Amino acid sequence: MAGIRSANSSHLSCISSSLYYILILYTIYMEYIDIHSHLSFKDYGPELLGVLINMRANNTATISVGGDYESSKESVRLAQENPDIFACVGCHPEGDLDQNFDVAKYEELVKMPKVVAIGECGLDYFRLADKTSNKNITSSDCHSRAGGNPGLLNSLDPNNEDWIPACAGMTEGDLMKREISRQKEVFWAHISLAKKYNKPLMIHVRDAVKNTLYPQGQAYNDVLAMLEGQGVKGNIHFFAGNWEVAQKFLAIGFTLSFTGVITFAHSYDEVIKKTPLNMIMAETDAPYVAPVPYRGQRNEPAYVHKVVEKIAEIRGEDILWVKHQLLENSKKYFSIQI
Repeated sequence: MAGIRSANSSHLSCISSSLYYILILYTIYMEYIDIHSHLSFKDYGPELLGVLINMRANNTATISVGGDYESSKESVRLAQENPDIFACVGCHPEGDLDQNFDVAKYEELVKMPKVVAIGECGLDYFRLADKTSNKNITSSDCHSRAGGNPGLLNSLDPNNEDWIPACAGMTEGDLMKREISRQKEVFWAHISLAKKYNKPLMIHVRDAVKNTLYPQGQAYNDVLAMLEGQGVKGNIHFFAGNWEVAQKFLAIGFTLSFTGVITFAHSYDEVIKKTPLNMIMAETDAPYVAPVPYRGQRNEPAYVHKVVEKIAEIRGEDILWVKHQLLENSKKYFSIQI
């Protein structure tokens, strides 16, 4: 996911019962599962119904992934109301920056029917320099809730007695370490939930760019170190590492998923060719990164077939076989029954 958006507040209550049941018929035969979309985001608004109709017309199911508590809750609601939508609940590394990660609230969502994974969670070092640059730090940024998550940034009230000075006099490097510490604490909470409820993790990893303190590959290495020996399974969403990194995740049983980026860039061709087909899945990350020929438009789950077709092309394998195997992979790893 490229960024955090608020949950979609529109509901499907306006759909007549007859139209709703007609739409349900499209779920009888599924050819694709888009394992990572954000249907709970406001980007779709009143057009969400059309997106669902298009999804069903293309025999596609999806996992709606939360980026914070509100969008996770909305994903659960969508899953409960639609047989071809499943939910993934959790907090993006850059989500909920202005509040503590409330494990109890997320845990209640994890217990809900059709929640098939926990996330998206992980580590994001891409904007470390922007978030911790001295010119972007305000007095309120230098406070953290006593006894809560360390180094929380953005919109913190320094006049609240529950907040204590946390970063006065700290260097930019110190602030980066503090932000990473915050992200790791939240990630550990997701790992604990995954272990407790035996759910796979939906992991977000993004490296820093031109950061001397945290060079290329550091975020992936840190995630690997945290997962090592934890006995959890999961998927590396929007995989953007090289083959060396891919092998390390595959070695601990994690799958890799790819987005529409592969339809217009060749950076991941080697990984797609070398990764065993039973360890690959397809996603849209909708509403972001629409595949060719929809590039530049708002993405949606129905477009995942373009990602599947490109994976088959890159691997030089029969599209029907690849489509079948990716569908089975998704059903197996996320315990989806459709």
